Amino acid sequence: MGKAVSKELKHTKVQISTEQLSESELKIKVLEGTLRATENRLLYYIEKVKELESQAK
Repeated sequence: MGKAVSKELKHTKVQISTEQLSESELKIKVLEGTLRATENRLLYYIEKVKELESQAK
């Protein structure tokens, strides 16, 4: 992992921290998001095809 970053939120006084992602970790996160979006789109289209097929009968 990369460098840790910490900050206190101004109004709530909550302390948050995270670690900076490396270049390859960031690329993996982007690809995971793209894959998740693609899967959701495919599932949507599959459901729409099923609906249309049932209406055509």
